[in-house]
Amino acid sequence: MNAFQNVQVILTKSVAVSLILLFTYASLRSVYNVFFHPLRRVPGPFLAKISRLWLFYHDYHGNPHNHIRELHRKLGTGKESISQFCLSCLRICLSMLFTRTPSGPLVRISPNEVSVDDVDANNTIYAQNNPWVKPAYHYKAFQSSTAYSIFTELDPQTHAAHSRLLAPAFSQTRVSATDAQRLLWDKCEAMMEGMDNKLGAEKHEGGASNTLTMSLGRCFRSFALDVVTTWTFGHCAESLPTFHSDLFEILDVAAESVIYFQHIPFLRALIPYIAPLVPSLVPNKILGQYAKKALEANRAALKGLREVVPCVFSNLVSSQWQEKRGYSPSDGQIISDGIVILAAGADTTAAALSIGIHWLARQPDLWKQLQDELRPVMNGFEKPPRIEALAALPLLNAVLKEGLRVSCPIRGHMPRVVPPEGWNYKGIHFPPGTVIATSAFYGCYNETVFPNPECYDPTRWLPPKHSSKMEAHLQPFSRGTRQCIGQNLTLAMQRVVIASIVYNFQPVAVDNTTIRTREFVTLLVDSPLEVTLVTTNRLDQH
Repeated sequence: MNAFQNVQVILTKSVAVSLILLFTYASLRSVYNVFFHPLRRVPGPFLAKISRLWLFYHDYHGNPHNHIRELHRKLGTGKESISQFCLSCLRICLSMLFTRTPSGPLVRISPNEVSVDDVDANNTIYAQNNPWVKPAYHYKAFQSSTAYSIFTELDPQTHAAHSRLLAPAFSQTRVSATDAQRLLWDKCEAMMEGMDNKLGAEKHEGGASNTLTMSLGRCFRSFALDVVTTWTFGHCAESLPTFHSDLFEILDVAAESVIYFQHIPFLRALIPYIAPLVPSLVPNKILGQYAKKALEANRAALKGLREVVPCVFSNLVSSQWQEKRGYSPSDGQIISDGIVILAAGADTTAAALSIGIHWLARQPDLWKQLQDELRPVMNGFEKPPRIEALAALPLLNAVLKEGLRVSCPIRGHMPRVVPPEGWNYKGIHFPPGTVIATSAFYGCYNETVFPNPECYDPTRWLPPKHSSKMEAHLQPFSRGTRQCIGQNLTLAMQRVVIASIVYNFQPVAVDNTTIRTREFVTLLVDSPLEVTLVTTNRLDQH
């Protein structure tokens, strides 16, 4: 036997031994996770108990929380003993066929991660005082560099300081300012101009003189993108009135790419090598370049080299702003903040608007009632109403809330780590380091609080149906110190758009096919959501 053959034999044996050791380790680890792990009595799918593959599979297909919600419904409220586990799969199958067990607050979705469906438990998990920390593996996946953003910051104290820097730019006071409201109405008018252009094109092609068919998804995504880019960077993406932007595809890829970095963390180390070769595979790098240009432009404006446009970035680069709030972010942090605000702010608003108005268009009588409610306050775009006046309209608020509920645009589970003292819940002790996750989706579709949750019914938010329990379960912006910083802005944007669309148009035909969506932390709407509208009051303004 020559030297080459000897090496070949040694390599073959080494590979075989390595595979055997790997298989043995995986088998022993699986046995431990199922029978001896501290979470062994928390019910959940068998594959979820032994590895993260189950969660990765459903994350990859963009529908994790529909499946997890079903598990909460079917696995009941009890703990699993070892003997019960052997029958759990059969019991689940039988319950699916013949019975409906009560909702279960706990489901094990990976070896060390448990999903919780309990609004009261959220008060502990996301407490204002002594907040639980974020798990690094989940939130680092959103970073395009080593710099943390307001969303990915892990340390609660640093996050609080960071929040003090950003929060004033999204406060109710700022959103209520005259120039802020003017911005929203101007972008809404640009959206309506785009609809007028489409109306003219359809009329030219022989269509009805006052009827147009619109894709609500593309329409509202363009509006939201232009508002968010102007608000954040001081520079508009200019997707209106054409309803097109190259950023749309980049944002879609960015949302989808996060799950790979969450479940396969070492892929982040490859970003510096992948980005120069195939930039489209690393969308956060492209978004980072977009934000970096805005950063440089705002810094140049502060130096007197160009006009200062009030925006989030003009605040963040100001030393006076930083000194007043006691926090000085790095350029990397500012860029990371810009990416997060852009990616989260535009698509969540667009999803809530497009799904909500699409459902509203299926109920023309309710649309007409809202139109009547709006008539006394709507005066056209030359002198639009204050957003505070819109916020006082009961039916408009009901439509807005129900749109947020049925769309639930931020569905991603927001995991936290059990603190050093552990956590006792429902007779189970969760040791330190256990990852606890929940989703706003579970509360929005709670069957006890919202009967027929799949049914779009804004009247549930009006007396006598409305209740405080409904408000407690509607948490589309999360809660506690880590709740969505831009909620005041998105609510104002939604009020402006709902009021403008409903007041100026009447639905005559709606695509009633199932709305196709995918969950990647935020919700991506794949359906075009086409609605045929006839102009009503808008004719009086032109």
